[in-house]
Amino acid sequence: MCNGDARVAIKTLRNAAEATERAGHARIGPEDLAAGWNDSQQIKADQVLARLTEDHKMLHQIVAEQKEMLSTALWDVYLERCSRSDRKPVADRTFSAYVAQLVRLGLVSCERARTKGNVRMLRPVR
Repeated sequence: MCNGDARVAIKTLRNAAEATERAGHARIGPEDLAAGWNDSQQIKADQVLARLTEDHKMLHQIVAEQKEMLSTALWDVYLERCSRSDRKPVADRTFSAYVAQLVRLGLVSCERARTKGNVRMLRPVR
């Protein structure tokens, strides 16, 4: 499950043990292990996000709030939020690179939208 990442394995087992104790079970069961896995995946995603720029974080937050959105809509919402917070938005090419990086890191999923042009459907991964 952890693809050789000992930190994730240890965190998963620790989370599973805590879930087992909260549930009052004597042994770690499959449901506790699943809960521990989900918690450790969230922690890993949070660690990855913490190392990214504020623009990356803002883009990820927008997608997470919307549950799914077109890349063009993400651009519009991003520009609006930058305007509201007196923040200079990144260039459109940088925006595309940031979205691609969020996809590569497994924080956002992306698939071609059923619309004309180079439009993508984005969804949060979690």
